[in-house]
Amino acid sequence: MLVWWLDSEQSDQTWHTLSSAKEVEISLTKAIGFLVEETPEHIVISQCWDDMTEGYEPGVAGLLTIPRGCIEDIVQLYMRKKIAKK
Repeated sequence: MLVWWLDSEQSDQTWHTLSSAKEVEISLTKAIGFLVEETPEHIVISQCWDDMTEGYEPGVAGLLTIPRGCIEDIVQLYMRKKIAKK
């Protein structure tokens, strides 16, 4: 899935004028991953998904939790299917 979400922005650790500090904008960020969990409060996606170990629970890595209030859009890229072993 492709998730478009608003991320917080932090300036560098230098002094700014008050007027220039008000010009800092929120970042529109994109992330791609496999859906791990979906709740009313947030979604969790993973960068990597390993289900090659038959009979065991899949492994995931590179987790990203995004609060629902930050999500602008979600696009389903494709449905993940388990690869059949020959």
